[in-house]
Amino acid sequence: MTRKLTFCVLLTILLVSLSMAQNTPVKFQVKMSIQMLLGNFNPATDSLTVRGTFNGWSGFNPLLTEGAVTDSIYEATVALPDSLAGTTIEYKYVIRHAGQDFWETRSNRTYQVPSGGGVIPVVYYDDRTSIGVTAHVLFQVDMRVQMAIGAFVPDSGDQVLVRGSFNGWGESSVMTPSTIHSGVWEYDATLTMNPGDTIEYKYYIKTSRTSGKLPSNGGWEGGSNYKVGFTGSDIIVPLRFWDNVDFSTILANDVHVIFQVLMKGAKNYQSPNHDQPFPSIDSVFIAGAQEPLFWLWDHSNWDRSQLKFYDDGTHGDLTAGDSIYARDILFKKNTTKVIEYKYSVAYHPGQASFPEDNEAGFQQNHLADIIDGVSRIRMTVDTFGVWQTRTKVLTGVGEVLTALPRSYSLEQNYPNPFNPTTAIQYTVPVRSAVTITLYNVLGKEIATYVNKEQEAGTYKLIIDGSYLPSGVYFYQMRAGNFVDTKKMMLLK
Repeated sequence: MTRKLTFCVLLTILLVSLSMAQNTPVKFQVKMSIQMLLGNFNPATDSLTVRGTFNGWSGFNPLLTEGAVTDSIYEATVALPDSLAGTTIEYKYVIRHAGQDFWETRSNRTYQVPSGGGVIPVVYYDDRTSIGVTAHVLFQVDMRVQMAIGAFVPDSGDQVLVRGSFNGWGESSVMTPSTIHSGVWEYDATLTMNPGDTIEYKYYIKTSRTSGKLPSNGGWEGGSNYKVGFTGSDIIVPLRFWDNVDFSTILANDVHVIFQVLMKGAKNYQSPNHDQPFPSIDSVFIAGAQEPLFWLWDHSNWDRSQLKFYDDGTHGDLTAGDSIYARDILFKKNTTKVIEYKYSVAYHPGQASFPEDNEAGFQQNHLADIIDGVSRIRMTVDTFGVWQTRTKVLTGVGEVLTALPRSYSLEQNYPNPFNPTTAIQYTVPVRSAVTITLYNVLGKEIATYVNKEQEAGTYKLIIDGSYLPSGVYFYQMRAGNFVDTKKMMLLK
């Protein structure tokens, strides 16, 4: 009997404690009359909820319903935990319409929860207090580059949509090919808004494909939302390429890029304080965002053999055993010229799982620009774990696709003056030891860009002046009995 009594007492205490833990009721209220007039909310078929920090920004608990008075004010009382009393919660109202969620487009609402709960004042959904005026807004986007690189394949069912504040960022606004401009997709939106309102939007590629080149960013354009002001009159949104990737930003030809990285003294970012050297370096790999690179740690089962680096004089490596690892990687036509990448080390088994993001922190990546017009280019040597705001523009010597030259030559750099990069073309008629050196106006040697034997051919040298002061410089080429010097100017 005593044991049963003790159990009942404990159970009662537990139930009371649980009820007291949820003893801070907060009443949410939102007026939906304008949304009903606009056709954005139909009480007979749609539902309304509030989501925020208190419920993980998800779900349909609570559902808001109209109060006893028919005044288009929808409300719900939520029993918040006592732990939220005295804190500030963030939230938004969300309409479930035609199977899609439509969030308020304004910034998050906030409410400081008082002890014992409270009532949040009535607001209009999305702060919309009037119907406004109706006008057409024509959205248009040029998809030719995405089709050229295979990221948008209409024949396979891919669609391009415009998603924004005007449609709850949903998928209802499917664009169609323009009847006037080849490669352009359009959507004519009929919008009822207040003049002066701002429309935020992005274009989105929707695909059901699981193979081939898939759209980047999960189909979304990158960067900040685009904006256009609603005037109350019909407007045409300025035409641009999807994600602003036009033909000048992709390669017109295949290019071999030789990446190089100095591994001497490399430290493991994943170690305590990010400062412990690797116990051994079994393998070095490159990872990246652009094909044929990929993020190794996101796709551990993909073939990474073509991304492995060598320090044995093969695969583009110049000197075996010098701790500079290299790999010659082919970037095909229509690949973006901007390469985002970082290195990864596999070391002694049992001391790390691989693949691992161990050069630097999340999204701390190298950036470089590939140049067109050469078949092969060697990148300046990176140092593992050493970062700049932006890494140097791809600087090195590329073999130009022309017939074999008959004589030595050194061309004037172009452009000149330049900022920050310039190109120098030169020719070598027979296999020769070639050096190209940069001097300042006082004759002091600044850098040697080429110092090796080269086969007969025409070459292009890209010089990055980002780390040089403005001024006059001289570059000199020596090969066989040939010597030539030319002047160039860096203006910042």
